[in-house]
Amino acid sequence: MSDNTSLAEIFLGFGGRTAQVLGTVFTAAGVLYAINKSSGHGISVLETLPYWLGLKTDPKADEKALTRKQLYDESTAYGKLLLLIGSGVLIKKFGTWALSEGTVGMFNAFLYKK
Repeated sequence: MSDNTSLAEIFLGFGGRTAQVLGTVFTAAGVLYAINKSSGHGISVLETLPYWLGLKTDPKADEKALTRKQLYDESTAYGKLLLLIGSGVLIKKFGTWALSEGTVGMFNAFLYKK
């Protein structure tokens, strides 16, 4: 590091980069799991398509009714995924804000105020 690096540049640089990496990890994990979950639903739709079109009769038609608990569990799972993706985006934005020159200048002015 150079001799003219300030304390704010060091801490905000490390913290900002760490926040950007964590934000990217949260967002990527949420998106990958959402793709996995939605593709699983797509596959089940394709598997039941012949029954929906009336080409086959479904012997377990009464057992496949959607209950309130199943609907609540699915909507809660997607809500948690949206929360994970949203928090990842916000953490990454915080990291970008911490790395900006304006933030470093503001903290330098706060630390070295005479």
